[in-house]
Amino acid sequence: MLCEICHTREANITYTEIINGQKREQHLCQVCAGEQTLAITGKLGNEISIGSILSGILQNYAKGLAAKSANEPVCQRCGMTASNLIKDGRLGCPECYNAFSMILEKNLKTVQGSVEHHGKVPANAARIEINPAQSAGRTAAEVMNAATEEIVRQNEAGRKKKNTKAKSLSEKTEKPAHTSKDAAARIEDYKKQLNAALAEENYEEAARLRDLIRAVEAAEQTEFEVPKPKTKRKTASAKETAPKAKKPAAKRGTSAKGGALK
Repeated sequence: MLCEICHTREANITYTEIINGQKREQHLCQVCAGEQTLAITGKLGNEISIGSILSGILQNYAKGLAAKSANEPVCQRCGMTASNLIKDGRLGCPECYNAFSMILEKNLKTVQGSVEHHGKVPANAARIEINPAQSAGRTAAEVMNAATEEIVRQNEAGRKKKNTKAKSLSEKTEKPAHTSKDAAARIEDYKKQLNAALAEENYEEAARLRDLIRAVEAAEQTEFEVPKPKTKRKTASAKETAPKAKKPAAKRGTSAKGGALK
């Protein structure tokens, strides 16, 4: 069934509106249902949490559970009852997922269309596959604890692998090569390691390799640069630097008549 608003996406949410005793239902997709929720939120002036939405959906079970209160599901670990779940829209502990699995699965499908995550995950995220044969007879909490331990083990193994790789790289000599051929080979090797580090999103290692490439290139350029000949600067002798003595000015004579001699 297609959404009654956009007529494009699949309708997986039933929107019920009761005004003056008149009941109207709409079958909507998640996007259009979200827009309807935002519109209601704007009118009320308050935020609507996912817990309140789930609580409202779980009200559908209240009528059936009222007649079967004696057989009402109860979590053996925290004492949460189905009535409390319907009222609050929250679970008490991880074991509640097992105790109220039938209620949750149906209503989670109504809210988000699935009970499993189908979105994107990080490329380097740990991936755990739970074997149904191994999880048989175990509670959800025990299965989750085992999965968590496996994720920690994988992360620790990956961390040790990166540390070993970084240590082996640091143990290699990082002095500039003595020949252009050796330097080119080292630069090419560093570039391959740099690409691998970027693919693994190990940016610290990538930055270190980038600096190594620059250092080798700079050392190579300095080593093969032809030195310029030094030009000797001529130093002036004492005679050349000594100030020249000024010649005394010639005295002018005077005649008996007081006239100046020419």
